[in-house]
Amino acid sequence: MIRHSPLNVVVAHPVALVAAGVLRMLAQVPMLNPIPLSHGDVLAMSFAQVDVLVSDAQTACGFARRLSGGSRYPEAAPRLLVVAPQEREYEICGAVSCGVHGYLLTDCTRETLLSAIYALAAGKRVLADAVSQRLLDGLLTDELTPREREVLSIMATGAPNKVIAQQLGTSPTTVRSRISAILTKLGAATRTQAVLIAQSRGLLDHESEDLPGLIDRLPGNKRLH
Repeated sequence: MIRHSPLNVVVAHPVALVAAGVLRMLAQVPMLNPIPLSHGDVLAMSFAQVDVLVSDAQTACGFARRLSGGSRYPEAAPRLLVVAPQEREYEICGAVSCGVHGYLLTDCTRETLLSAIYALAAGKRVLADAVSQRLLDGLLTDELTPREREVLSIMATGAPNKVIAQQLGTSPTTVRSRISAILTKLGAATRTQAVLIAQSRGLLDHESEDLPGLIDRLPGNKRLH
């Protein structure tokens, strides 16, 4: 079926440089109408005559939840394309669970972006290769609980069990138990290996500026202490 009207693509990304970059790549493309929209206006946006919404994961999920209202996402609603700087596993799994239709990284080419937009408008789903790998990682392993993720995040700073316990208001014994569960779920033999695996899979809530230095401060190759 030949489309005779342009695709309306709303670009509402909270990172100004990403939004500007996407708009620049979409500029002057025949039969494509890029529409800039402030991040704060998206949740109140009507989906009438909008084909694709390009945003970050948080914005896309919030929009999807508002339109679905606890039910199914409307078929006539815009297709949701996330453009993110990193392939964080927990963000990807959350976005896919919310109903996001596409997920690209900010280093994608103009051709990749346009191809994804056209594919989404045609009813398809698109995931960057790295994103697909992270999604598979999450599906093939046991998911960390929120508390285990907190322990992992603090553990990645090099903190010993006693400090982790103090920060989380729990006992060192409980921390040891959670670290044991983390190592098992990540398939790691040591704390250092667990942090490296978590970093490679985008499981840490923060990106360390000096990961090697933090790794050096971890309590050696000890399994739990």
